[in-house]
Amino acid sequence: TLAEVSRELDRSPHIVGKMLQDYDIDIAKFGICEAKTLEELASEVQNGSARLMLDATTHKKLVRVVDVVLLRLYSSHKKDRLLIEVAEKYPDGRRRSASRLPGSKKCPHENSQETAIRIMKDLLGMSADGAHLIFEHKEVYEEEMDS
Repeated sequence: TLAEVSRELDRSPHIVGKMLQDYDIDIAKFGICEAKTLEELASEVQNGSARLMLDATTHKKLVRVVDVVLLRLYSSHKKDRLLIEVAEKYPDGRRRSASRLPGSKKCPHENSQETAIRIMKDLLGMSADGAHLIFEHKEVYEEEMDS
């Protein structure tokens, strides 16, 4: 339909790049070193895992908003052992060092539990069946960082 084509164009790398430039964001820095490519950002916006919004506290400031689910996975044998992600490899072969809990952006059709199961299956190659997931102890916080 025309509406679907219009939505598709609104989120293309070209249109997203133009929107970023309208808010004085240098698109030449995308895809350099550890930065995502403009195509990756446009894909995030298109699939709903990221949103571009105006920050109401600052004039003409565009921000990327994502909902992230992180997992604390402890060893069943040694309770003081926690799984930490130490690197990330991009589809184009670039690598980025990390020191964080394993996690992922929440897709718009997922709840936190579905995202946790997807992280275990797709990112960690683990079955959620062998894990004891506790969803009653959720933590929610906001973090602002340049990206």
